[in-house]
Formats: sequence, C-alpha cells, structure tokens
Amino acid sequence: MHSNRPPATLASLILLLWSAMCFAQSTIRIPADRPTIQDGIDAAQNGDTVLVAPGTYNENIDFKGKAVTVTSGAKSFADAASTVINGSQDGPVVVFQTGETADAVLNGFTIQNGHASVASQARGGGLFINNASPTILNNIVARNFGCGVFVVNLASPLIQGNDIRQTLYPPSRKNDALCHSASAGAGSGIGLFLSNIGDVRMIGNVIEDNVTDPAGDSGNPIGAGVLVTSPGRSLLLQENVIRNNHTYGNAGLAIAGTGPVNKLVLVNNLFYGNEGREQFYPTQILIFGFSGTSSVGPNPTVTKINNTIYGRGQEMLYSFGPLNYCEQCVREQYALRAFEPTRGRLVVRSSRANFAN
Repeated sequence: MHSNRPPATLASLILLLWSAMCFAQSTIRIPADRPTIQDGIDAAQNGDTVLVAPGTYNENIDFKGKAVTVTSGAKSFADAASTVINGSQDGPVVVFQTGETADAVLNGFTIQNGHASVASQARGGGLFINNASPTILNNIVARNFGCGVFVVNLASPLIQGNDIRQTLYPPSRKNDALCHSASAGAGSGIGLFLSNIGDVRMIGNVIEDNVTDPAGDSGNPIGAGVLVTSPGRSLLLQENVIRNNHTYGNAGLAIAGTGPVNKLVLVNNLFYGNEGREQFYPTQILIFGFSGTSSVGPNPTVTKINNTIYGRGQEMLYSFGPLNYCEQCVREQYALRAFEPTRGRLVVRSSRANFAN
C-alpha cells in the first residue's frame, strides 16, 4: 500500500520554503506602495527596507522601535538634497525613542524645519535620539530651529557622513521651545547637542554654519557646533570637519558641566572659522567640568590624535573637579588673549584629567 504523503525530507523542505517566504525581508517603496514615509515604517517588519523616491515629504516620522532601514539610496550626503523630510508639526522631524538598535538606519535625506512651540512642550530640532542606538548615515540636517541633532539619556548612535548645518536661533522665533528646554530661547542654534550620553560615535561629518543666540541670553551661549553636557560614558569624534559656527561664547566644540563625559577621543578632526562674540572666551574648543564643592569622578580620559585647529581661539581644558575658579580672574587672564591667532594651543587649567596623545 502506497502513501500519498510526501516524504519527510520533502515536507521539511516545503515548510522551510514557506517560512522563508513569510519572514523574508521586503522593500516598501514610497510613494508607490505607501503614500508617506511614516506609513511605510508602520507597515514594515524588522529587517525591511523603506525605499523613498526623490521628492519633498511634509511629515514628522518616528521609527517606533523597529529595526528597519529608511533610505533614499544615497551614498553620501551630497546625494541627499533631492529627498527631503520637511517637519510639518511641532517636534523633531525624525524621532528614535523606543530603544532602537543599530539596525534602525536613516540614510540619505535632507531633514529640515524641525521646530516646537513652548505651549506644546515638544522637543524641537532635526533628529531626537533618546535612549536608542540608531545608525544615521549620509544626511543633510539643515535649517532646523533649536538643535540639528539632540542625543540624550544614554543613547549610543553612530552618526556618520552627515552634514549638520544652519541650525538657527532667529529672534523672530523666540517663543519656540528648543531641543533641551521647554523655555523659550534656551540653548538654541546648536548643531549637535549631547546630554547624558552612552557611547556616541561621530565619524566623517561636517558640522558647519550653526548659529546660536547672538546676544548671549539663551542660557547656553556656547558650543554652536557641538555641545556636550551632563555625565556620559564616551564620545568619539573622528575625521569630522567643524567649521564656521558662530555663538556668543565658545563656538566649535564645548564639553561642559558636571562630569560631562568619562572618555573623550578626538582623532583627525579639523576645526576652523568657529567664532564667538564674547571677547573673554575666544576658544574654538572648550573642555571643562565641575561639581559644586565636590570632585567629579571618575576623572575623564582625553585622547587627542592629529587634530588641526586654525584661526582665532585656542583649545582649552578649563577645569575638572570642584568649581574653584574666580570668573572675574579668568576674564582678566584671558582678556589679553581674546584675539590672538593660534594653531591648537592647549591651556590646562587643572591637572585632574588624564591625557594621551
């Protein structure tokens, strides 16, 4: 008697093929398959690709914890100008805030018009990365209000090959809430703002033409290019160009606050053209930390390899440990140096940091 059932090996093969079909990665095309980028993300499964055609998409998007690739297909930020995500409502243009991993990828877009009103209590800016670790590649993050990119709450993204530029603090938008404060005007115009970070890698980006509050009344008139505050684990800045950022105080890179980062690595970066109006703080790079009357620990490890700084202003390690300096004394000391040209001078205000060159 013969059985009509397929052999066990054939049945297993059929089951395997059926499973593969069910779980195969797929590509969702925007707008051919779904009308908006957010619709594409909502329809996608982990491992899928949302492929976006050139055009302007007036929306704000949220990855919602999904391990998906949202891409225009760009190979560098030079190819990103034709595919625009234009923020159309209060809040960041792109949000990662549901534990996204490195498999959540944003590639090849112009991200613009991030903003938020004070009344909304939303976060403004281009990208908001909160306790997540996405991969951000080949984007132009431009003409956002508040912050270009805001990274917070132990987030550990890879941010590579992007152009972060023209973040704005226009007086006409003083009623906007900004990326890290619900207060109008607080800390606006910062290209990249990092607070309480995990392990952040910034590689091969251009951070340029960001302008913070020109009057110095924003609450954080420093770090128009990159501002790092609050405790964090590590920051790698490698092969970035940080240029032509403008603020009231220290314009290029400012790492400041109560133990701002435990490990800082600066490798092959170029700083130039970063200028502030405040004549007593003419630095392109400022690194300092304090904690009231008590020490900050652990003491930071700072590794600097082959960085280039030119133009007005010097690199300065301001202070680590107790807040024990006299601001008026500092103003008097640096007033005479306000407009001296320099090439990467390092001024050490405290010996409590560990350096490796």
